[in-house]
Amino acid sequence: MLIPIGHEDQQVTRRPWVTILLVTVNVVAFLLTNQAVQQQATETRQRAQEIVRYVSDHPYLNVPPEIRRVIPAAPPRTDLSPDTILREQSRLDAMWDEFKSDARPSVFRTYGYIPAAPSLLALFTSMFLHGGWLHLLSNMLFLWLAGVSLEDRWGRLFFPIFYLAGGVVAALIHAAMTPQSSIPMVGASGAIAGLMGAFLVRLAMTRIRFFYWFLIIRGTFFMPAYVALPLWLLQQFVMARSGAAGGIAVWAHIGGFLFGVLVALIVRLTDLEKNILSPGMAKRTGWSPSEQLTAALGKLDRGDVDGGIRDLVANLTRSPNSIEARAALVGAYTQKGDAASAGRESARLVSAYVVARDLDGALAALEEHRRAHPDVPVPMRGLLALAAYREKQERFREAADLYHKAVQTWPDDPLVPKALIAHGRLMLEVFQQPDDALAILEGAVAHAQTTPEFRWAAEELMAAARKAGRAVAEQPEAAPPTTEFEPTFLTAHMSEPSLQEPVHSIMVEMPSVEIEPPAPALQAESAADVAPESPPAEPAAAPPADRSPAAEMASN
Repeated sequence: MLIPIGHEDQQVTRRPWVTILLVTVNVVAFLLTNQAVQQQATETRQRAQEIVRYVSDHPYLNVPPEIRRVIPAAPPRTDLSPDTILREQSRLDAMWDEFKSDARPSVFRTYGYIPAAPSLLALFTSMFLHGGWLHLLSNMLFLWLAGVSLEDRWGRLFFPIFYLAGGVVAALIHAAMTPQSSIPMVGASGAIAGLMGAFLVRLAMTRIRFFYWFLIIRGTFFMPAYVALPLWLLQQFVMARSGAAGGIAVWAHIGGFLFGVLVALIVRLTDLEKNILSPGMAKRTGWSPSEQLTAALGKLDRGDVDGGIRDLVANLTRSPNSIEARAALVGAYTQKGDAASAGRESARLVSAYVVARDLDGALAALEEHRRAHPDVPVPMRGLLALAAYREKQERFREAADLYHKAVQTWPDDPLVPKALIAHGRLMLEVFQQPDDALAILEGAVAHAQTTPEFRWAAEELMAAARKAGRAVAEQPEAAPPTTEFEPTFLTAHMSEPSLQEPVHSIMVEMPSVEIEPPAPALQAESAADVAPESPPAEPAAAPPADRSPAAEMASN
């Protein structure tokens, strides 16, 4: 079993309401229709079994292709009279016609998309129907994984249009490849495949985290999107060509995926995201200067510091992530001589850059904040986002420094276990210090905020650290690798942590935000979670598919 459970680019600038709405509509539609669908499926299965039994007893008759896939043909019977064979054939034809006509229309036949009887309404309603819990949950997992990141980058208008268009194109491709099929197609995975195709183009370098379970062996690993998603597409082609789809509308998956790739390429080549989508997002995240901001800056220029501060505070009440207003407020408080307020706003400025996904700007703001206000803490989420960014850039020393500072500053924060696990992985896999990694991970397990999922992830890494430690112990002549702490521009004002000695307290070490709990869905970090809307608290002292009968539906 192999399941994607997260990826590196999960942080979002605001709540992904469109993705949340899509998931909600799918779940509600399933709950409203599932009982009727299951009852109708039982009746359909019984009628199908009657036909299969009859064909099994009379394999020499002319059998519909859908049944012939299950029961092989037999040579003609020479011991039966033509009248007997005609009578038996007539009965089989009547049973099949009754089965196809289905006197009481089912939910799937009414709202699913049938290639042989296309319906404009069904093109859309079929996207919100599912054949079972496994079908629903697997689709919603993939929708969440890909949807939140694309919605955050493409906006709440373009994203849903793209999603629905992907579902329509997927259904039409399925119909083009199986034009005579009378089996209704249901499921969201055609549209979700479109999201996956766009994800491949837009976030190709993002590492996706997978959970695997084979007999008694289980664990997690990372694979970049540019490897994982093409492999998935290749699997769909193999299934389509080999006839091993088993009731899954694989051509809908292929069509949706290629549509997503095409749209994402057009967006990139035309700079649509840069010129239209991103500016539209900026207006909603506080980048556009308002008249009030202009007036506030004018007052500051004229020496009216108190008036400028009042206008800036009012502006930030409406747009708390405005970088221009926040930076101006830092300068105004500094000009006024209010160091405490300037430090508070400087920390919020770092978070504003993180929310806007300008991580280089956030690093520069953090450097300035450390120089001017070394005693004012930066919010935990901002530090972890920057640590993950440095890890992605392979600036591992700076990442370790940021993790260390974050845990020291916020020892009771709920994100500390996540940080400790990621830092433990960094110490084990990058710095090759299994003893230090083990001590950090033990701190994660012992932390009061550690959830069962975090504990499981920490214990998995601890087992690897112990194994690596034994390997080092068996080679006494080889000195363990050491790394000297070299202060960076980000940590010039920090006390120097020792990365050579095992850490014995969870108050000291820090992890990578790439580690996600093995939950069934991503937890998107919203702008509301990251945005510096309120002063930071003082730091503590210390798609598998449901295989329903082919006669009833094709899932996608």
